[in-house]
Amino acid sequence: MNIPEPQNLPTLYGARVKLRPPIESDKQDRLAAGRDPEFRRMVGDDPTDCPPLTIPEVEQWNRSIGSDRPIFRRKL
Repeated sequence: MNIPEPQNLPTLYGARVKLRPPIESDKQDRLAAGRDPEFRRMVGDDPTDCPPLTIPEVEQWNRSIGSDRPIFRRKL
């Protein structure tokens, strides 16, 4: 599968959603959002285990956007 670089991805619009390539301010927004227990529950993680989000984790998250190697894996 040929996956384009994030900067070459199109912006997609829907009735209630806009999907776009990452931008630099996404990192600060993600850091500010932190770890939400409800979100962790939604994706199958333990909602009682929500340590603070770190800058290196945000950097890793940002690098993984658009890659074929997701950093979030569901625990079985």
